[in-house]
Amino acid sequence: MLLVSVAGCSKSQETLSQSGVKLVPVYAELLVARERFQSPASTIDSLQHRHMADSILGTAGISQTEFSTRIAELAVSQKLYQEFQNRVRMYLDSTRTTPKL
Repeated sequence: MLLVSVAGCSKSQETLSQSGVKLVPVYAELLVARERFQSPASTIDSLQHRHMADSILGTAGISQTEFSTRIAELAVSQKLYQEFQNRVRMYLDSTRTTPKL
């Protein structure tokens, strides 16, 4: 009986959950904001960057703490985190000129 429970749990973690999928555009947009902020030609200061990040998180309806926790949970599984990163990469490729969030 215990083996069935363990097998069921491990199977559910083989693919990215719906909540993980929902983090993809948020994570991607935060990366774009960070790149804009860190660019040598950037006129964005740290306060503006923080405001941009807060806006991205607010639009997604997630706090910084919740976001960090959920990313840390994904990172526990190398397979899940790799899938997450692949989806972020695909999102960024599909929105290269205009981020959508």
